[in-house]
Amino acid sequence: MCTIAYSPQSNGKAERLNRTLKTRVRSMLVAGDLPAKLWLEALNTAAYLHTLVPSINKLHIPFALFHGKQPNIPGLRAYGCPAYVKLEPHEHSSTGPVAVRGRLVGHVYGGYLI
Repeated sequence: MCTIAYSPQSNGKAERLNRTLKTRVRSMLVAGDLPAKLWLEALNTAAYLHTLVPSINKLHIPFALFHGKQPNIPGLRAYGCPAYVKLEPHEHSSTGPVAVRGRLVGHVYGGYLI
């Protein structure tokens, strides 16, 4: 089966996934009260979360099939929630704060920001 160039209607599954991810990105940015310039980080997180949810016609979670282990669901936090970044010892004084406040814009898996 081939698809016709420049006709997204003939590529139903991919277009449906694109629409789903776009809707999730918009919701995450609005709920987290974050600027639209963080759309790529929100997209990465939405795609990562998509792998943690079993689809209707599958019995397994895609993350578990790919990595061979179950994901750490309790380790997930709400997108845009307050987060604290610990400073290195040379970046703060002995009387100053040891962390700075920020916002969560992604999850880390295997050393990579997802």
